Amino acid sequence: CIRRVYDIGRPIYQKIETAERATQPAEVAVIAANTAPIDGATTPVLMIYSPKGGTGKTTTAINLAAALRRELDSVTLLDADLQMGDLPIDLNIRPTATLTELIASSRPDPSLLPSILQAHSSGINVLFAPQKPELSELITGNMMINVVRALKAQTRAVVVDTASYLTDHNLALIEAATDVLLVITPDLTSVKNAKIFLELAPDVGLKPDQIALVINRATMPGAIPTLQIEKALKLTRTY
Repeated sequence: CIRRVYDIGRPIYQKIETAERATQPAEVAVIAANTAPIDGATTPVLMIYSPKGGTGKTTTAINLAAALRRELDSVTLLDADLQMGDLPIDLNIRPTATLTELIASSRPDPSLLPSILQAHSSGINVLFAPQKPELSELITGNMMINVVRALKAQTRAVVVDTASYLTDHNLALIEAATDVLLVITPDLTSVKNAKIFLELAPDVGLKPDQIALVINRATMPGAIPTLQIEKALKLTRTY
């Protein structure tokens, strides 16, 4: 059955590969146009956050980083879900180095980044969370801010995957982020948690124009209509 399905889909895969090969010169040209010296002050930091697990937050972070990589010559994906990060599984990479190597001191040494970042086949570089949950206790919010600053100086965009709780680490990352993508699913629990987060946002220094709403699985059966969610959450940037 598996072979039969594969044979049925093979012509489609071949067309996709042909189309990708045909677009490679254009992609190279785009990348070449973005090889100017990196100005860390203008590097965007996109924090992907959800106040509820199971919304597709990590998948959104990976796909966003991969999409940005098609436009920019360097994109870094940071796994800030320090206790239970899923990036190694989702990217099918075995980490050889993690955040723990970078935060031996309160101020990470930027020169260590090239040896700690791992390349993925999509072209993005990944900085993995500690492989043991107890090691996350060694990382402070201030360390995470310094890690982000070090990454900004060496890449054109930083995408941060986060845990679902408002830990000290996440509050610090909110301070460092240029934009927060709030990922939800169209169900009551997810919308309720998002509303609570948005009510808290001004207290943690987040402005409305820094927050974009991402509704995952928006057309699933029984979903709350998108317009109704936008009205309840009062956000103008919705994807």
